[in-house]
Amino acid sequence: SNHFSNIRLIHTQLSNEITDALLEYELPVFKSHTVQRVIYPKSAVDGSTVLDAIPSGVAAREMKRIVKELKEFV
Repeated sequence: SNHFSNIRLIHTQLSNEITDALLEYELPVFKSHTVQRVIYPKSAVDGSTVLDAIPSGVAAREMKRIVKELKEFV
């Protein structure tokens, strides 16, 4: 299905409430998401991306899943 991506705080009530609110307004929400990781701001400070910093890392896999879902969306 068609969804927008979101950043989640793992296993928090707030992330669940945000998702529920978006769905209540009938806004699409991606199934894929990122979570807060040190590598995101660190790679930005380094002028890089998580795909460059740690290509086989969890954050890179998160980004690849979002990109795949985004391509299906558009």
